Amino acid sequence: MNRKTLTSILLILIIGLGAQIAFAAPYTQTIQLKSGWNSVFLEVKPDSPEPETVFASLGDNLTSVWAWNPQSSTVEFVKSPSEYVEDDPQLLYYIPSAPIRNLHAIHGNKAYLINMSADATLTVTGERLVPNIKWKPNSFNLVGFHLNTANAPIYSSFFAGTPAHEDQDMYRLDNASSTWVPVNVSDDMQAGEALWVYSKGSSEFNGPVTMQLERSDSLAFGDLLSTQDVLFRNNSPANKTIKLSLVGTADWLYYWSLDIDNQTGEWLPFPPIDDLVISENETKNLRLGVKRAGIVGLKNDVDVKVTIKGSGETYSEYQVPVSVEGIDTTGLWVGTASINKVSEVRINETPVPTGSDMSFRLLLHVGTDGVKILNQVIQMWDEDVGKPVLFTDDSLVSDYSGVTQRNGKLVGRRISAPAFGNFYEDTTRVNEKAMLISNGGFAQNNGELTVTIDLPADDPTNPFVHRYHPDHGVPDAETPEDKKFAITREITMTFQDKDSDGNPLFGVTGLGWGSSDMGGVYKEKITGLHQKTIYIEGTFSLHKVSKINQLTQASLP
Repeated sequence: MNRKTLTSILLILIIGLGAQIAFAAPYTQTIQLKSGWNSVFLEVKPDSPEPETVFASLGDNLTSVWAWNPQSSTVEFVKSPSEYVEDDPQLLYYIPSAPIRNLHAIHGNKAYLINMSADATLTVTGERLVPNIKWKPNSFNLVGFHLNTANAPIYSSFFAGTPAHEDQDMYRLDNASSTWVPVNVSDDMQAGEALWVYSKGSSEFNGPVTMQLERSDSLAFGDLLSTQDVLFRNNSPANKTIKLSLVGTADWLYYWSLDIDNQTGEWLPFPPIDDLVISENETKNLRLGVKRAGIVGLKNDVDVKVTIKGSGETYSEYQVPVSVEGIDTTGLWVGTASINKVSEVRINETPVPTGSDMSFRLLLHVGTDGVKILNQVIQMWDEDVGKPVLFTDDSLVSDYSGVTQRNGKLVGRRISAPAFGNFYEDTTRVNEKAMLISNGGFAQNNGELTVTIDLPADDPTNPFVHRYHPDHGVPDAETPEDKKFAITREITMTFQDKDSDGNPLFGVTGLGWGSSDMGGVYKEKITGLHQKTIYIEGTFSLHKVSKINQLTQASLP
């Protein structure tokens, strides 16, 4: 595989993932600093990372800021912070009065040593982060933990059951003496405080319960994802309780509730009523989902608050940013029309139920120039612009590269809707594979699409043109039984949640209904096929399969 081909495939994958950026509800962390040395842990990602901006609230009381550099050599011992010097490779520094510095940005989930000339209050506003410590093995690490400010645990219970840290050396900073002193394991931990903690071997410890997200440190659903799994693992030798709540309002956020006894499940509004109880060394999965119906634009001012408790203590507390992009109907939709009612031409025009359903594929493209019904669509890769394209004209295949492997070669993807033949406009053939739907709107419970498809008598796809059937002949034949007839199909697709009998449509309870999945009632009035008009009726469902909002085809109407 050449590099150009590999690049094309990677770009397709990147585009398919959708947006992954999440912006949390703003949070301000407040830390009381004393004159002298302070060891602090920032839980938030500052809005602006420049040291001058982050520490602006300290004014002239700030003397210096230091950060441990884990890329340096292993830390074998700890010492008084007053001995720090600018050329120490284990430390990065920022001194407001000094023209040179090597600490250029302040990050969240990091520990900092701050030297003050007087007492002051540090306030940092930004995005609250999920615990994520990158431990340096067989070394002391300057770290902090996401703790509840009112009911923090004691050191011994917090680190219980972790071989890398339990019974290992830990030091906290004594502000009065400006020295590192051994931790008393029976003391309460302090929110916002950073410690030197030794890691015996490698470690993934972030607290008694570890939360693992599918995508880094947020729940970013973008404009494509409907569900994400959150994994909780109890690292401690005792049961833990996890309480989940919302910071902000999100009536579009759901969780999957499973009834194990009855082997049933359903999506319920978040947060769960009951707390999540995790036994010793147990792992539990929580599936979250979003319903985009009714959402317009980006929703990104909501956090999921995670509080971990056990035996009267609150071990950890943090917030997870949640974001979702609202409905965007533009793109390619593929679905099915299921016909279950047909009129009896000798009785009346009202469709009556059939013995079985007849189904056929629907292809619709919603673009900046309107909605089109398609006979086929082809997806390929445009190397000139580095993105996939959609078109309906077979003659364009040679202009593009493939997007999927078949028998060792890159080829395009083709989807066909055989129930729709060539398209005409005033008996003149337009683009053969696509026709503009000029009437109606594309929206669940607020839209209706109507289109009239004329099929001339001499079109190859007209059912009267059948070279092997004795009842079919040529258009200018004198005998009526040899004539061909033009056919007209008047199609109406009404978007709604129920069929014409009031029964809920399949999928209406799903998360994607109204956004990535839509449906409703399908009706057709057919003239020319029989001496009397035929009426058919059923349901239709559509699923969005591509975000590409333009068909690459100059000849389209």
